[in-house]
Amino acid sequence: MGQGDGTLDGGGVEVRAGDAAGKASGGRVTVRGGDSTGEDAVVGGAVDIIGGSTTFNTGGWVTILSGKSDDSTSGSILIRTANAGRRGRSGDIILQTGTASSGQAGEVIISTGEGSIDASGDIIISVGTASSGPGGDILLRAGDTKGADEPGGDILVVGGNGLNDGEGGDIIIRAGNGEGRTGGFVSIVSGLGEVSTSGDILIRTSNAGLNGQSGSVTLETGTSSSGVSGPINIRTGDAIGDDSGSVSISAGATTAGKGGSIVLSAGRSNDGFAGIGGDFFVESGAGLTTGKIVLRTHNAQLSGESGSFTIRTGTAA
Repeated sequence: MGQGDGTLDGGGVEVRAGDAAGKASGGRVTVRGGDSTGEDAVVGGAVDIIGGSTTFNTGGWVTILSGKSDDSTSGSILIRTANAGRRGRSGDIILQTGTASSGQAGEVIISTGEGSIDASGDIIISVGTASSGPGGDILLRAGDTKGADEPGGDILVVGGNGLNDGEGGDIIIRAGNGEGRTGGFVSIVSGLGEVSTSGDILIRTSNAGLNGQSGSVTLETGTSSSGVSGPINIRTGDAIGDDSGSVSISAGATTAGKGGSIVLSAGRSNDGFAGIGGDFFVESGAGLTTGKIVLRTHNAQLSGESGSFTIRTGTAA
């Protein structure tokens, strides 16, 4: 192959199998490292595909492109390691960009193509099943930073947009089932502030559009076919040396119409013979001086009336 003289490009190398006509397949190109055999052998020969280097500009690309089809499906690309032998494990697959001494390191982009007249392709990241021992984990972790007063990287999980009067895509976070045992936990924990405040957790729906209402937020445990259904616990953490956090439940305000209601209701029993409805407790906090309990309606504005206050028991059959 020729070497460029500063004005001309270096010579190229093309390795190409033969074409085929009719119902036959085109020829295959196989590049394979050498085998290493015998008890004292080390490792098999590697296959390196490396783009060209440059002194002052961008290095050469490495492109792996499957074959196209003018009338059918384009070819697949399979990147996999061989099965493990009697001892050991199968090899890793590492997809990694290089470090950058000046500027931002390169991105890793995994993207499917657009579907012109059908659905776009899925991206599936799946861990194999374990014959014994725990199943493998999937770890998504954003980058750390050594920059002063700079935040660590974010992790964004965003559903797809319905661009032509369609609904937006869902985001479903679901723990694994336990066949014969307890199902997996779903844990959402904010970041620790080692010398400052820990991060917030915000669960909210988006604002409503021109027509419609904002989405609801439902916090609900599952039903139980045998035994007690799961409780819902809302509690702030304990405080050392200062006031503990409050729990605030507030309905939204409105510029026209009635403000939102708050309904707190104990559980109902559908047992028509010996069922007892759930109790309702309102209790102030314990202490050297106990906390207050205040039940009141708000003051009326302008010519309105303040709300009524009713305490009553139910009727008996």
